[in-house]
Amino acid sequence: MDSLQIYYRTLSSDYEACLKHIQRKADAETIHELRVLIKQIRAFYHFLAFADTDFDFENHFGHIRILFKAAGKIRDIDITLAEAGESSSLSEFLRQKRRRYVPKLRKACTEMLSEALGKDKEIERILPGIEEGSIKKFLVKIVSRFEKEKGKRITDRRLHDLRKLCKEYVYVSQASGYSGKFLSQTGTLQNLTGKWHDKLIATDAISAFGKTENGNRELLDKLKKEERTMKKKAVRQFQIT
Repeated sequence: MDSLQIYYRTLSSDYEACLKHIQRKADAETIHELRVLIKQIRAFYHFLAFADTDFDFENHFGHIRILFKAAGKIRDIDITLAEAGESSSLSEFLRQKRRRYVPKLRKACTEMLSEALGKDKEIERILPGIEEGSIKKFLVKIVSRFEKEKGKRITDRRLHDLRKLCKEYVYVSQASGYSGKFLSQTGTLQNLTGKWHDKLIATDAISAFGKTENGNRELLDKLKKEERTMKKKAVRQFQIT
C-alpha cells in the first residue's frame, strides 16, 4: 500500500534526523520526540508482524529497544525536573544524573545511525503486498483487547498497559489514514494516561530522593494528589471508550 510506504519512509527520515540532532544537543524536547518516534516504530512493527507472519519483530526492534531505554532514563529526569523546579537540591541532583546519562544516549544514537532504519529492504519488500483489510483486522484485535479489560480492577500496571494499547491503535490508524469515533476516544485516553504516568514518574523519583529534604514533602503530597486525580480521569475515560 502506497500510504504505508510513505508513512514508513517519513517515519524513517524523522527518526534519523532526531538521532543526528541529539548527537549535537540532547535537549528535553528532542529526547521526548525520539521516544514518541520509537513508539511509532514499535507499533508499526507490531502491525507488520501481524500482517506478515515471516516478519520477525524482535529481529527488527530488539536493537532499538536499547536506545529507547537510554532515552527513557533521561526523559524520566526531565519530567521530574519540570515538577521539582530549578532551585531545589533535588533538581541539582537530577541535573548531575542527567549529565552522566547523555553520553550513553549519544553513543546509542551513533550506533543506530549506522543501521539506517529506512534501508530495511525486508520492510520495503513487505509493504506493497499488505492488504488494506489487514489494518482493519489489526485494529479490531486491539479493540477486542480493550473490551477484555472492561470490568477488571485497574491497577497502575494495567493502566500503563492500556496506555500502550492506545498508542498502538492511534499510531497504526495514523499510518493507514484511518479515522473514526474510537480513534478519537482512544486519543483522549492516551492523553490522560500520559499525564497520569508523568505524575507517577515524578512521584516515584522524589520519593526515592527523600521527601523530607527542602520542601520535598509538600511537593510529593501535591504530586500524589494530582496523580490520583489523573488516574481517576483516565479510568473514567477508559470505561466509555
